[in-house]
Amino acid sequence: WYNAFQDDYFMEDCFFSEWKKLCPQPRYRSYDVLYEILFREKCLMARLSDVSSFAVKERECYSVFRTRLPMCIKVAAQCLGAAVVIGGIVVADQPLIGQQGPDEATMIAEARVQEWSTARQRSVHDGRTCSALEDE
Repeated sequence: WYNAFQDDYFMEDCFFSEWKKLCPQPRYRSYDVLYEILFREKCLMARLSDVSSFAVKERECYSVFRTRLPMCIKVAAQCLGAAVVIGGIVVADQPLIGQQGPDEATMIAEARVQEWSTARQRSVHDGRTCSALEDE
């Protein structure tokens, strides 16, 4: 609807082609609207002290926007993907609602039993008796 009263050329034709005429009413694409609303004025104000002409500054700003926008979208998508993977790993690592992990006393008791059994097996293999462990 915003292109109804515009001329037959697009905004990128004004900046990327070798046109020498003015571009008073270009047609806009969706990224051109984003450029106009979010980026153009800030970029031009940042280049205020640059000695080049206004047309060169605007061409540079549009070029920077067109090259950085896809990179920013790619990085944002990668960050979102990494967050989804990390979140999935965290959720998968949690015990189910009905399940609970062993408490500290159970873990200590299991470790003592395991230690006792490995010590007993070593003493049996070595041919020694393990009277100190048997007394416990």
